Amino acid sequence: MNMFQVRDAGSSYEDAYFITAAFDSSLPFLTETGNTGQWGTISFSQRNGFLEGTQNDIEQSEIFRLSGQGERRRVFIAEIEETHSGSDIVDLHRRKDDNMGQMLVSVGAAMILDDEFASHTRSVAVLEPHIAAAEKNGGFVFLDFLVADHRVPSAKRKGVGLALLERVKTYAYEHGKQAIFLDCWTGGTDKLVRYYESAGFSPVADFEYRKRNGDVWPGRLFRLDLAPRLP
Repeated sequence: MNMFQVRDAGSSYEDAYFITAAFDSSLPFLTETGNTGQWGTISFSQRNGFLEGTQNDIEQSEIFRLSGQGERRRVFIAEIEETHSGSDIVDLHRRKDDNMGQMLVSVGAAMILDDEFASHTRSVAVLEPHIAAAEKNGGFVFLDFLVADHRVPSAKRKGVGLALLERVKTYAYEHGKQAIFLDCWTGGTDKLVRYYESAGFSPVADFEYRKRNGDVWPGRLFRLDLAPRLP
């Protein structure tokens, strides 16, 4: 079982480059598994403003973490120690932890929104009552994205999604939240839906999001209610 360390993303461009590269690495995998419709085929690194937007998200995350001000979001990076027998793939994102004397490899990333929903969900009429009810009560986070770097060997990245979800749950508990929301694509092989269901999320509503190019993205809103933790 892999032991991941999950940290806050830093405001240097290294983490923004990693997240962009992780999204890029997912596209061939999605194509091979018949799930091209989830994120399309154009590399995220070639999409206008994606890298800059990711860097802005990280900077806002740092501001919010330190001051509670600005855009209410947090970005997390999951890492694993690179052992002597580790991968020799040169493109992996690595950093040296001088305090621990470890070389760490970035494996996955996640971003949450605190007490707000992703902007694209607000344009979907069928989701309006669910969003309104959640925002009226407050006390939730929205998982905006969860991505793994598919350049990392599968044996090393196995479990990174659950490690990031655990970090999201910990954040939610620490900040007195009662629920975690997310939305996911329901097309293709339905594998993503089954993944989140196995992680304890329950369906709230199916929807169709019309993208700017006119394509329809079928999705499902999920919710995970958090049981109170014993002191």
